[in-house]
Amino acid sequence: MLRLYAAVGCVILLSSAVNSDLPLFWDRDLDEPAQAFSTTRDTSYRLPESVIPVEYDVDIEMYFDDLEGKEAYTYDGRVSIIIQAVEENVRQIVLHANVDEILGISLFDDNGVVALNANQPFVVEPQYHFLRVNTMSTLEVGANYTLVIRYFSRMNETPLTRGIWRGRYVDENGVERIYATTHFQPYNARQAFPCWDEPLFKAVFTLHITRPLRYSNVFSNTGVSTFQMLEGDRVRDNFHPTPRMSSYLVTLLVSETFEVIAEDQTLNPPLRIIARSNARGLGDHALNLAVEMTKFFENYFDIPYSDLHPYLFNDHISSPDWASAGTENWGMVSYRELYLIIDKSETIMSIEHYAATLVSHEMAHKWFGNLITCFWWSNTWINEGFASYFGYIATHELTYSSDFEAAHLDPCQRRTVVPYTYTLSDRSAELHAILGDIMRKVDFNEKKVFVIRIRKVFPQYDLHEHFNSRYLQNSLSFDSGTGTMPLNHEVNAPSEVTGHFGTISYSKGAAFLRMMADMITPDTFKKACQIFLRNNQYKATDQYDLYDAFEQAVQEDGTLQEYLHFNFRDYYFTWVDEPGYPILNVEINHGSGEMRLRQERFFLNREPTDQIYPIPITYSTESKPNFEELKPVYMMTTDSVVLTKDPGQEWVIFNNLQHGHYRVNYDDESWQYIAKALVEDIDSINYMNRAQVVDDVFALMRSGRMTYMYGFDILKFLSKEVNYHVWNPAISGFTWLRNRLRHLPESQAIFDAMVLSHMEHVIQTVTYDVLSNETPTVSLTRQEVLHFACMLAHEGCVQNSRTKFLSMKSGEWVDPRIRRNVYVNGIREGDRSDYEFLLSRYSASNFANDQLEMLRALAATKDEATLIQYMDMTLTNEVRPHDKVNAFNYALLGNPESANIVLDYVIDNIEAIRRAYIVEAPSTPVHSCLSNLAAYLDVDGLDKMEEWLETQTGSLEYNSARSAVTSARGNIAWGTQRADDIINAVRGSAAATAASLALITILAAVSLHF
Repeated sequence: MLRLYAAVGCVILLSSAVNSDLPLFWDRDLDEPAQAFSTTRDTSYRLPESVIPVEYDVDIEMYFDDLEGKEAYTYDGRVSIIIQAVEENVRQIVLHANVDEILGISLFDDNGVVALNANQPFVVEPQYHFLRVNTMSTLEVGANYTLVIRYFSRMNETPLTRGIWRGRYVDENGVERIYATTHFQPYNARQAFPCWDEPLFKAVFTLHITRPLRYSNVFSNTGVSTFQMLEGDRVRDNFHPTPRMSSYLVTLLVSETFEVIAEDQTLNPPLRIIARSNARGLGDHALNLAVEMTKFFENYFDIPYSDLHPYLFNDHISSPDWASAGTENWGMVSYRELYLIIDKSETIMSIEHYAATLVSHEMAHKWFGNLITCFWWSNTWINEGFASYFGYIATHELTYSSDFEAAHLDPCQRRTVVPYTYTLSDRSAELHAILGDIMRKVDFNEKKVFVIRIRKVFPQYDLHEHFNSRYLQNSLSFDSGTGTMPLNHEVNAPSEVTGHFGTISYSKGAAFLRMMADMITPDTFKKACQIFLRNNQYKATDQYDLYDAFEQAVQEDGTLQEYLHFNFRDYYFTWVDEPGYPILNVEINHGSGEMRLRQERFFLNREPTDQIYPIPITYSTESKPNFEELKPVYMMTTDSVVLTKDPGQEWVIFNNLQHGHYRVNYDDESWQYIAKALVEDIDSINYMNRAQVVDDVFALMRSGRMTYMYGFDILKFLSKEVNYHVWNPAISGFTWLRNRLRHLPESQAIFDAMVLSHMEHVIQTVTYDVLSNETPTVSLTRQEVLHFACMLAHEGCVQNSRTKFLSMKSGEWVDPRIRRNVYVNGIREGDRSDYEFLLSRYSASNFANDQLEMLRALAATKDEATLIQYMDMTLTNEVRPHDKVNAFNYALLGNPESANIVLDYVIDNIEAIRRAYIVEAPSTPVHSCLSNLAAYLDVDGLDKMEEWLETQTGSLEYNSARSAVTSARGNIAWGTQRADDIINAVRGSAAATAASLALITILAAVSLHF
């Protein structure tokens, strides 16, 4: 307990919880496609740095229909750019342009027009999106020139192709409305206006937007300074200049009925939630998230948002169409509506939960990504790793606010001091630091009451614990392949840049930062962030700038002094510049207490290498279960080391709370102590480390380091497990294995029966109904457990879900926290009338998150004709562009028999799929669909797909689809080779959990009839 008393003034400590109840979801039923990293090292994609932009004036005149004598959904543009040559003898200005037509180019200096090359004034290179402007004479170094370019272009039809694009929505009167907006990250500003479209080239941008009068609502990074009424009922909006920033952060939105649906004017600038007009009243949840995170980051980084720029807005846009979960345009963040329009009576918990981390992620970008920006996309992890780290950590951190304007207090008057009780020992130092900071600001000669409110931002979500399943375990799985790349690696071509926005940059980047925060302490990590931002604001940075900031903070605080002969520089650059991660092999002499540790790089499918990683060592023992101690007791920088514990026969767990980015394997005796404790006293081992055991055991079995018999024996404790964090990797591991048995239905049925026997206790614990006052984590547990159990044809789950679906048809409200299994099983076990009912509900819904759940369910129909109707719907506007790949995948997940139907549909409709799904989109949607389809086909289906692919040799997706077929054949062979070992292990595990052979037989029969 910590009590704070004041001498003259009185300090009242109040604990106040935030009353509010999160770029993207993934289906654990679908394996993450293998990602082949390639680096061309062809730097011809990069701009020369001989000329830099200083300031842009961008004028875009937009046309939404053809009534004004212009082609519909086009725009005329004029960009005026102040530039400077920074090298001698420059006679060519090179910038990006990916617009439809360049109409004219002029260059000016202080004396007037600068002559361009008469024979070839400019050249457009479509492959590189280069616009080369040739001058007659060399440019003077450091002098200002003004480059003026007139151009014409068309709006893109969907968000998937980015640039300036148009979306649609239906308003409260049933009228379809069109809006235009932008998505420039990472290299698509060049589609809107010619520019230096690399993050290095920062400049000030002033926008001018001309629009029809009926498109009455216009938003951008900054506010409108003036506007002009023009002929033909058109309006020109002139925006305030932006901060100095990269081109990909520029944004705009032009709409007919978008409006502010929630606002907090106590902040400077006011924070606004902006959405379609028929979302009124649905922005309060997002507003609360954004307001609290703004306050947190202002305090954490010690840079108020209002100090970033005088004209910068703090708007958050809910976009019905959006290619990603959210994008951090400075001053106007855009989100997929799925995550911003939240209603607790209609929104599934997994969406609500993710929304909190998403808003935090995008708000963190205001400082990490906008105020400072990666030098080049090779450093993407600096932007995305920090934003991802804060997305999950910041939402659970302490924050405080102080009221120094209370009434004057007579110095002789005594007030009762309300103590604040702080119980989380691992953060007590942080609380002391906060209180010390407050006391330094208090002038006790003033006779006032000082009110201090200390709380966690969003404690109800426990997001700091969900970090492991979202990022750490995801990174360990992905980073165990042979083709993985380090955090910092060279990219050049656009496809390489896009590919770098993935698991390594987001998940491994965040995991590396958390591991470092534990090592150098959270306070020193916070100081390093402040130093980094302060030293590099409004600049482009790289991994060396970041290292300098951390080195300075570490040296000032001395937080690594206890690690003898430890080199922080080696630690940092090994994790940043080297791919992969280690496995820690542990051998313990329990009699003497000697613990021999040996490391090697972990691979799933090849022999390890002798790569050495600096590993932060933490561990707990049965006699000293100090799981909350996250600062390493030792920094391992060699291939092997010997540590000691107290002698005694006991379990030992390395990597407390699985905060380190490495796996652990033990000798047989040590595994036996762990397994025994998990069965006899499950809570003696922290649930985060129980989750680590599950995650590591599945990886050890897959990599051949542990037999399936041994692994499933360790996992038998799951029959007593009810914790979300443990079941999450368990469901992931079981799903991966059962997918490899898909072509062997009898083996898969036995496997499913074993899994269900382990799940009975957790199903009974979470029940089929929402409990009063349950936590979000409990809701998530039920959602994942019931969805998986129903997929395995658990009789009680299926029947209960079907009963609730029929009740819903009769008008009964179904809690969104159980809708996923209710929707899916209602359709899977239903008939045509059920499908029509849910389809009608889907069309009438005002909630994108509920629509997505219904889309998942509609795909589960067992009727072939209805499934084809569903696939037809994915080709229409009934399914939004960003949801089409999801919709396709749901058709594979809904029923095992659907894959061959989907294959026939693809063969018959491939051209329509390519058009509707936007085959040329950077996210390669058609590639993803065909790759996932191959994973669900049997041998005959793969033969058919391969034969068809030979007629598609010129298609964009041919190579990836062929590779997917090869991979699918490998999975089938893998499953066939190991099926007997897996089933024997399954039988042994089921027997060990007291499941009878009769139960296995019955459950297997049920599964076979599913």
